[in-house]
Amino acid sequence: TPDPGKAAEIYNNLTHKISVMEADSAIDYANKAIATARRSGNDSILVSARISRLSALTSAGIFNIAEKELLELEPEPMSPLQRIFFWQVARQLYAYLQLYTVENYEISIEFGKKTRAYDDSLMLNLPNESHFKQFLECERMTVNGNFRRAQIALDKLLRRIDPSDNLYGMTAFQLAITYKHTGNERMYGAYMARAAISDIKAGVREGLALFSLANWMYDQGEIAAAFEYINFAMREAMIGNVRMRAVNIASMLPMIDETYLQASNNSHDRLMLYITISVLLLTILAAILLLLAIERRKKAATQAKLIALSKTQETHTANFLALCSTYYHKLNSLEMLVRRKIASGQTEELLRLLKSGRYSEEQGDEISDIFDRSILDIYPDFIEQINALLRPEERFPDTGEKTLHNELRIYALVKMGITESTRIAQILNYSVNTVYAYRNKMRNKAIDRENFEANVAALSGVNQ
Repeated sequence: TPDPGKAAEIYNNLTHKISVMEADSAIDYANKAIATARRSGNDSILVSARISRLSALTSAGIFNIAEKELLELEPEPMSPLQRIFFWQVARQLYAYLQLYTVENYEISIEFGKKTRAYDDSLMLNLPNESHFKQFLECERMTVNGNFRRAQIALDKLLRRIDPSDNLYGMTAFQLAITYKHTGNERMYGAYMARAAISDIKAGVREGLALFSLANWMYDQGEIAAAFEYINFAMREAMIGNVRMRAVNIASMLPMIDETYLQASNNSHDRLMLYITISVLLLTILAAILLLLAIERRKKAATQAKLIALSKTQETHTANFLALCSTYYHKLNSLEMLVRRKIASGQTEELLRLLKSGRYSEEQGDEISDIFDRSILDIYPDFIEQINALLRPEERFPDTGEKTLHNELRIYALVKMGITESTRIAQILNYSVNTVYAYRNKMRNKAIDRENFEANVAALSGVNQ
């Protein structure tokens, strides 16, 4: 059994890697991290797991639960690294809430104050060489209106960050904002494009860069590009289940869509057609999201069935080989017996042995045992299923042993698709009349005599 503490760390790492790409999956992994951390009994691992879940909830836009869980966490007992991570997640949550409530000035201001409070904690505790601390300092310069100074610092910071790092996109985005405030539209567009490219390469679906770039392209009259960017941003947000970003994009999407359609064709009929198509596409997108959730459950069920089928096939093969091996050894034993009796001149004794049937009965009993075990290994609830088709007073007792009555052996073959009495008689070494008699006897015991054998053939296979 994997160590719960180690498993929790693995789930934590998975949460960090995919939280910006697929928020709902990140929440699932965070929940698993918490569950395994609790089993481990390690409070430190549990705290890390809870912060990871908080981060995933924030990325998913589930702010009410995220804030509730944030307030339940006490940073004081945390390790220094955990506190840093906690403050980073907390400032991200309140930054999102500030943006989300921008139309309500007073509430937005309060969230902004909380964001800055967590920024203060980070800047006091992060080392000076930390790129994230330098980014926060530049962001603070921008908020305070020191745009030129922020531009210089952000440009230097951008050169030191790996382009594959998520912070690269954040820095480029912030640099674009400073150029917006100083009226340099060309540089704003250039750095916003770099931020969007960085987000796409890093798999970040919660970023604002592509959405902001689409708005800017729209303002510049580049309607086709704006249409392409805004729809790509919407697809990314929906795939990653980034709810807040999807809401932001949805507010701008109709305007860009409509302008794009008007620019494409001024014909009223064509315009109505394109608008209808856009609505249908959005409806289909919503349906696809629903289908994806259903398909995920179906996939899990199908995988379980495939595993069960694979095990059944393995059991079939093993039992077949065991039966073949038994036949081989019995034939070999019979051959050795015949050779020995003939060599010693005991032909009459050999003939008496064969005529008595004792030898064949012993071999038949052993092969019947193998047959019974094989059937009950493959279909553990076979007797229970047959009993369900019989009248209560006619049902077979459950002895707990892996043996079948003669009637059950016959109907085990019927269940597997072997219905001809002559074939059944050959396999079980019964007479055809015996098979007919047993089948008629079983039909008379059945609740539904006419459809009994069809009901047996339709019984489910592997016990799930």
